[in-house]
Amino acid sequence: MTTRSMASFSASGKEKKEDSDSRPSSDAALPLVKCPCCRSRTVVRLVSGSTANPGRVFFKCPNHWKRPQGCNFFHWEDEEDNYMEYLASIGVSFGSVVVSAAFTGAEEEEAFGVYS
Repeated sequence: MTTRSMASFSASGKEKKEDSDSRPSSDAALPLVKCPCCRSRTVVRLVSGSTANPGRVFFKCPNHWKRPQGCNFFHWEDEEDNYMEYLASIGVSFGSVVVSAAFTGAEEEEAFGVYS
């Protein structure tokens, strides 16, 4: 994927990079869960604005590729190993019940908004 970045500067004068190739998508039908890689951020749904993948939906951790402790969580919506397959692998049901063997009760409540 081709990446274009715009430089901006924080109040301290340090350069910040903002990815101009993607934009948030408000059409999220799938639940956004806590990242299984870094376990510190919630996965986001974005739409690619790159010339190589225009309009493609993807899910990633906000820490994806950030240094020094970036994580690797990234799934295209339309590929074989997609985000829906990932959700199914951790036990997320797409009906009215959410079941997950991968999380404790408290983690499931936080990640999925399911309260017993």
